[in-house]
Amino acid sequence: MPRVSVIVPAFDAAATVEETLQSVVAQTFDDWEVVLTDDGSRDGTAELAGAVDPRVRVLPAGRSGGPARARNLAISQARGELLAFLDADDLWLPDYLGSQTETFDGLLVRSSRKSADSIRWRRSAPRTTTSG
Repeated sequence: MPRVSVIVPAFDAAATVEETLQSVVAQTFDDWEVVLTDDGSRDGTAELAGAVDPRVRVLPAGRSGGPARARNLAISQARGELLAFLDADDLWLPDYLGSQTETFDGLLVRSSRKSADSIRWRRSAPRTTTSG
């Protein structure tokens, strides 16, 4: 199972999709998959996308339903622990996924510490009783 599923909705994106997907392939963090939904393209988007890397899965949406429907279809087929969203005409810098996962992991550690501190505080807090 990949750590990150990159969700890419695409419609008639043949002019940009290869470069977009190459920006994912070039990531310094490499535990990812791309789930690209071809939203009824007529320009060969699906074929171009599928040839970029074996970690790119192309889902045909059939008829065009817009980017929200395409994203939702990709999300339903994603295998990753985390989701990242990328449009078919955008690019990522090579350290984008690495910095995002580091930030997420750092937040988890801080959240876990706060939860543990809260539990310790509740256990050590003196109990008060009231008499009627």
